[in-house]
Parts: sequence; C-alpha cells; structure tokens
Amino acid sequence: MTDDREIRVRFSPSPTGMFHVSTVRTALFNWLYARKEGGAFILRIEDTDLSPSERYYETIVLEGLRWIGIDWDEGTDVGGPLGPYRQSERLELYEKYAKVLTDNGLAYPCYCTEEELRAVREQMLAKGVPPRYSGKCRKLPDNKRRRLETEGRKPAVRFKVGNGSIQVNDFIHGPVTFDAESIGDFIIIRSTGMPAYNFAVVVDDALMKVSLVIRSEDHLANTPRHILLYKALGFDLPQFAHHALLLGPDKTRLSKRHGIAALEVLRAQGYVPEALSNYLAWVGGGLGGTKEVLSRDEMVKAFDLKKAGKKAAVFDQAKLCWMNAAHLRFLPPEEVLGYWLDMGVGRILRDRKRLLEVIPVVIDNVETLKQLEGLLEIFTEKNIAFSMEAEEVLRADHAGKVLTALAAALEPAEAPGSKEAYQDIVKQVEVASGYKGKSLFMPIRAGLSGEMVGPELEKIFCHLDKSTLLHRVDRALSYIATQD
Repeated sequence: MTDDREIRVRFSPSPTGMFHVSTVRTALFNWLYARKEGGAFILRIEDTDLSPSERYYETIVLEGLRWIGIDWDEGTDVGGPLGPYRQSERLELYEKYAKVLTDNGLAYPCYCTEEELRAVREQMLAKGVPPRYSGKCRKLPDNKRRRLETEGRKPAVRFKVGNGSIQVNDFIHGPVTFDAESIGDFIIIRSTGMPAYNFAVVVDDALMKVSLVIRSEDHLANTPRHILLYKALGFDLPQFAHHALLLGPDKTRLSKRHGIAALEVLRAQGYVPEALSNYLAWVGGGLGGTKEVLSRDEMVKAFDLKKAGKKAAVFDQAKLCWMNAAHLRFLPPEEVLGYWLDMGVGRILRDRKRLLEVIPVVIDNVETLKQLEGLLEIFTEKNIAFSMEAEEVLRADHAGKVLTALAAALEPAEAPGSKEAYQDIVKQVEVASGYKGKSLFMPIRAGLSGEMVGPELEKIFCHLDKSTLLHRVDRALSYIATQD
C-alpha cells in the first residue's frame, strides 16, 4: 500500500449461478493478501438484482468459500462495525448519496426509455462510433420533466461526466489513462429505484473503508467511473488491483463450455480444497519461490499479488490433477476419508476403521477422490467385479493354470499377509505353473483385484486375509470355466 490506512479488502459476489472458479480465484487473492498483510477480509453480497429464485445461490457461495478454506472477518453472517453487508439492506444509503449528487448538480434524472436508448446505440454502432449516452436529459427543462412524469415515466438518475482524462494508478498494471468523453453520463440509480453496480460498489467500498480493491481485469474499464464518483462524493480513493483473467485450454475466457468452470464441478470430480486453492494461487505465477505444492500457511507467506495478477493464466486440469495427487498423499487419512465420504451416497455405511487402514495403502494410486471407490473396494469387499481388461486377461489360455497354482499355494499358508509370505507364494506359483513375468503376474492381479492397474500385488496380499484371497481366486476360476 502507498498510504498508512488500515488494510481492508473485500470480496463481493453477486450470486446468480454456480460458483465460478475464476470468482473463487478473486476471493482467494483477496484472502491471501489480507492474511499476509495482517488486514481485514470483508464478505459483502451484491444482491439488489437477485430474484427470489436465485437467493439459494448465496448459500452455494458461502458454503463454497468455507469448503475451500476462506474465512472472513466481517460479513453477512458474522456481522461487523460497518454493516449491513448485503446490498439489499443498504438501499437508504444509496438513496442518500444519490441525493447528495443531485442536490449538488452532479447528477440528474433521465427519462429515456430502453427502446429509445437502444435505437441511439444502434445508430452510433452503424456509424462506427462507440456507443455512449448522448446527454439528452442533462439539460431537460423543468416543464418537460413534469410532463414526462405526468405521463408515468419513472426516471433513472445519471451522473454527469466532465471532459479530460482519468488516470487509474493500478497496483498491478501501473498507470492507465481513460478519456472521460468516451464514457458518457452513466446511470447510478435505475428507474426501478435500485442502485446500479458502478454506484453501489463505490458507496459500499468507501463506507466500509476498503483500502485496496482486488478484482479481475474485466472491471478495469469500470474504474474511471468509480474514481469520478469517489471524488464527487468526497471519499478517499482506495488503490485498485486488476488481476488477469483465467483462461480455458483454447485461450478464451474460462467458462462452462470448458467443463471445469464451476467450483461444484471440480469438487464433485474429487479435488480437495487444499489442492484447488494451491493451484488457483499458483497458476499464473502468484506464488514466489520454486516450490509448487504448499500448505495454507506457506501459500500466505509466498503470495505476491503483483505476480499473481500480471498475466492471463490457462487452466490446466492435468496440472491440477498432479497437485491434487500430491496433496492427497500429504493429508492425514482422516481428512481424506472425510472429503471422500462427503462426495457419495451410502458411503457412510462402510466400515470407517477399515477404510482408515486402507487409504494409506491405495493413496499413491489416485489423483482424485473419485478414483478411490474402486481401489477401496479391493480391500473392503469380498466380491469384486472384473473390469473388461481383467476379463480379457482371465480368458488367456494360461490364466487358469496360474490361478490354480495360486490356490494350491495359498491353501496351506497360515498367514499370507506379509512381504516374505507373498514372495514365497509367488515363487511357488511360478514353479508350479511354469510361467513368469507378465504371464504370471497379470492373471494374479486380474483374479485378486478385478483391475489391471492399482496397488501393487504385495499390498493386496498384505492387506487381505486368506479367506478373501481364496474366495477371489475361486471366483476367477469360476469365471474362466464359463468361458470354455
């Protein structure tokens, strides 16, 4: 910061749909900055445009923030000294400050209808001129205003924009200059009485003493309007930081057509919050140093806002998978199990103690929680299904001979669940069947796990009892018999 004000940042979503991962990234940047600098993180809900049917999206946002590990110091559900923190509860404030502007001749009522404005925009575009408000109502005589109101027209309120240039001193981009003439007088209060975004956000940020506004760079074009309003209302200017956008693999803005845009989708795919927050902070170069996989505390320490927001970042799901796998290996089994149980229906019926024993055995073989299901079944279910690949292996001419030898080797073994016992049994099967290498191990893997990828055979032997091992060999041999 360039001044000595208390550091206060905010995240102010308008929950009109699923929680977009780019929006999550903006929230994360604000949170990391606040925690690194010892400042306050404010959660404010922009809900003046929400219909009753859209209210439930607010719950999705709050729950998503908590899931990914973002907490807030002030907000809708925790309160604070500068609330309320929901725009629909601040309408009197917007009315008050709009009146200040109109009383001082800095704003005026506009009676233009949407149809009239649309026609003017189309004419300007046809002439190759950037569309802007013509200023038609700026000097409207009082008698004409009264006539329009008598006709039932409800005016919007527009802010008067002067001439000259407006400079935004952006924390990330540096100085950016805008021509005031290209902006035109803009609406601050709609004809419905509701505040426009550009007005409400300034009143809210100023009254909540926000010192640094961190948001995506698509808001940079709005910032000249905000600066004009700050100055007109006599508010102290905050700093602005507009971070680059998050892009899809095709280098266009990340959206639902890429299949990875919503936090809910990524969560359902089995990514854990530690990995997703780590990835969103890392992608685009926002974390200093060479280490990629970081804990929450390490992320706070390494976060650099200027680096984080400098260049557009492409969302790489393969990299996220790699990072997720790394975090899964670091997390305690209890946390992995908790995340996994939250994902599915009926998993609560599984033996929790057994699952906690097995998770460390299989965790090296998964990238996402979704992949855990089949691997855990190998160790928690007596009967297993054979994959198509396993069935193909079992149909090989020699598979029955290998598995028959395996049953004979297991039968007298008292405790096959050790490394030494496993090695001894495999040696016996090799000698008895006459096969080795893939021809030996592939039928054993297919028969005991039902899959051709997954935990090492040694782990399967060491974590299944003799009864289960023999049962599975018998089922595999029964399957082979049906193929003859």
